[in-house]
Amino acid sequence: MTLSLFIVIYVYSFCQHKKESDRAPGLWLRLCSHWLFWVVSVREHLICSVMYQHLHEKRFHIAVLLHRVFLGVVFLIYALPVLLGGPDAWVLHSSASIFQHAGTRSFYGFLELCLFTFGGIFFVVGIYIVPVSILLTSISALNMIFEWTSGAPFFPDVALFIVFLISCFVISIHGGGRHSLDYRIHLKRVRQHRVR
Repeated sequence: MTLSLFIVIYVYSFCQHKKESDRAPGLWLRLCSHWLFWVVSVREHLICSVMYQHLHEKRFHIAVLLHRVFLGVVFLIYALPVLLGGPDAWVLHSSASIFQHAGTRSFYGFLELCLFTFGGIFFVVGIYIVPVSILLTSISALNMIFEWTSGAPFFPDVALFIVFLISCFVISIHGGGRHSLDYRIHLKRVRQHRVR
């Protein structure tokens, strides 16, 4: 908007004084002043765009941090108490009702709960985010299919794993962000490589 305004002023001033040859010094003074304002306007727009981009990037990484930590805490609340409940709790909690053998269901429930528990810890700490989120995306997809085929109600059983699936998939795309141990380790490796 500011650029357009100064361009209009520049063109109008040039057309207004084009035929006034006796006032050429005043004309060129005005043209130079308008040109100066136009350059300052461009600089102002560039600075504002850079500042906005930096602010947007900072907010993005803060949002990634909040998303990752909140999801990790949810995973811990969801899985850790059942994991500490023993094999009977693993069988009851297991989404793999397709398996008739209690030992198989118990093993799958133990595996699922371990993934969610340690995945929640890794999410909160911010380490191994991408591989852990891929594993959690896979186990969430399996649980969603198992719950869906077993005839479980959509709310909350199937919907819960759909939310887990989407959240873990999104985190697997953008990673842990700058406020994570993965990013710190990456920076450390880059600095060591530059020193060598």
